[in-house]
Amino acid sequence: MALKMDQSQRERGLGKGTRMSRRWPVGQIAIGGLGLLLLAPLAWVPAEAGDAVLAPHRALYEMNLKSLASTSNIVGAQGAMSLDWSRSCDGWTVDQRMRITLDFRSGPSRDTEVSFSSFESDDGLSYSFTTRTTSNGRVVDEYRGAAERPGAGETAVVRYSVPEGRVLELPPDTVFPMAHTRDVLEAAARGEQIVWQRFFDGPRPDESPFGANVVIVGGARSGDEGPGAGLSALMDSRWWLVRIAFFPNGGQAAEPDFEVEAKMQENGVVREFSFDFGDFAMEATLSQIESIAEPACGG
Repeated sequence: MALKMDQSQRERGLGKGTRMSRRWPVGQIAIGGLGLLLLAPLAWVPAEAGDAVLAPHRALYEMNLKSLASTSNIVGAQGAMSLDWSRSCDGWTVDQRMRITLDFRSGPSRDTEVSFSSFESDDGLSYSFTTRTTSNGRVVDEYRGAAERPGAGETAVVRYSVPEGRVLELPPDTVFPMAHTRDVLEAAARGEQIVWQRFFDGPRPDESPFGANVVIVGGARSGDEGPGAGLSALMDSRWWLVRIAFFPNGGQAAEPDFEVEAKMQENGVVREFSFDFGDFAMEATLSQIESIAEPACGG
């Protein structure tokens, strides 16, 4: 069941457009922060949401510069992102690859590459993840680990292999990415506008779990309108505009670490993302998509 927010939570980090906290300088964003911002929302792969039939699929997104602040040292940004959302007999697997190039007014360009993979069981009791970020070929950020909880509504224990030996306990109401997306889509289908939950996807254990504050803007849009319309039969699905603010340490901070906007279909396909990093904003638009066959599982 999605948690409801009080009025003070509704006002935090929302209605301002998408943005990332200004305390992150551009150079830091381009190395590690950029990877986390893109990975957190994109790791969502729902198990099921109301009556929606969710579609395993492979998608390619083109990333382009959306806007620049007048004081930005960045003069250009472009990239691409691929997502594979695959069904197994007992859960979902996500594989993501992203590359972005930043061109600066002064200094050389910087290539950032991010890889992310995860598995989440249908019962929500186990979750594993691997993420790696490189800048100009040098590894700058890496996390690997697995979370287990003995039963629904119980504390989950995360054990990291990278960084080795790190152990993290998650409050019982913390959700993993699939469960979070399921709750958001179910809330949207019911006509609700706000979902607030503790959220864990793996990176940045010192600030996990995050408080995920989702606003569903307006009602459902038809599949034949908006970006990606007609691109594939997979696009014949209604969608919602959602804005997500992520707060570190379970939502105790006054300002979110980052915010993202997404055009999200009820079958799990995301048509478009917008990311605002403060000095610059980028947009990732779906350019190619194809179905992935589901496994033949015995009854």
